[in-house]
Amino acid sequence: YQVMQVKPCFIYDNSGLYCNNSMWIIPKDDKVLVGILNSKMGWWLTSKYCTAIQNGYQLIWNYFGQIPIPKANSEQSVAIIEKVNAILALKKVEVQSEEVLKRCLELEAEIDEMVFDLYELTAEERTIVGQ
Repeated sequence: YQVMQVKPCFIYDNSGLYCNNSMWIIPKDDKVLVGILNSKMGWWLTSKYCTAIQNGYQLIWNYFGQIPIPKANSEQSVAIIEKVNAILALKKVEVQSEEVLKRCLELEAEIDEMVFDLYELTAEERTIVGQ
């Protein structure tokens, strides 16, 4: 993930890429974590735990690493992983048509709801986080 972010930008890599000092690696094969961190709830938590900079946040591990990550049961994990895999497949499409972008947004919204469920948020709390 990028150390400085203005929106959630967590990448799943299984090809063993290297990065420079503007990115950090979480060495876990965990697509549920990718879904959580890229969700509205993940960004809201990032905004609460990390240092604000200009239009975004600096994700210093001492603070970012304190974000509470709930445990998903096997059914929740399968559902989130399925949607993350669908997004990853869509993002590999060379030409990003409006239809592809729309489908990505739909899948992201579905993941947002699943992540809200993981954190057991009320309807009121979901509204606050989703703003």
